Amino acid sequence: MLTATGNLLMADANATPATSGTHYQFVGFSTSISDSFSSSKENPIGCAWDGTNLLSTDATDAETGISRDIIKYVGFTATVDDSYTLAILTLNGCTWDGSNLITCEALGNVRLHAGFSDTVTTTISHPDVPLGVDWDGVNLLVNTFNALTVYKHDGFSETILDTFAANSPASSTGLCWDGANVITSERSTNTVTRYYGFSETITEVLDVDSFTTQVEDLAWDERWTSAPARRARGTAARRRHR
Repeated sequence: MLTATGNLLMADANATPATSGTHYQFVGFSTSISDSFSSSKENPIGCAWDGTNLLSTDATDAETGISRDIIKYVGFTATVDDSYTLAILTLNGCTWDGSNLITCEALGNVRLHAGFSDTVTTTISHPDVPLGVDWDGVNLLVNTFNALTVYKHDGFSETILDTFAANSPASSTGLCWDGANVITSERSTNTVTRYYGFSETITEVLDVDSFTTQVEDLAWDERWTSAPARRARGTAARRRHR
């Protein structure tokens, strides 16, 4: 395993309508819970860390059945600092590139926002249904629902550099990068898998089924606590060197 410091964060959606899901913070990469709180909405499906605050996307609303909410909490607490709604059918996972929010949705689009705002600067299409996204400092990483595959894109573009099969029998959902390794979650078994770097080699699997309802997205709380790596850029200004 490549060394990474920090703690795993996880969004657990509640399958019961009109009840809150839960955000968890663990001790490192383990099942030991250091903190948790109920989400402000019913179904937190996305989870990201901007270096100071937890960010979340929410996919279900008791009134309409579909929500498009982006939420920023104060640190890792239940206090909401900011939120807004997007005119998108179904939001999935989200991440932070060091300066900007990145979201994905069920129709296959991945969107780069201007900071934490509803302004979308670049949209790219993915060949599958992206459920989890993260930014490794240089490239976009995507976890997909149908192919059960993790993709590495060339910067923030539709060009795919590499892939590997996720440890998932049915419904691979969340994704995060801990600074050294890919981590994915599996909704049908409520498990979390850490790989060796960006590869299909599995180093550890966590079983969180005993205290979760439906594991969704993941984040790592040491991301962006130091000087951020290169932020995502649109296809018109993608990287010239690899």
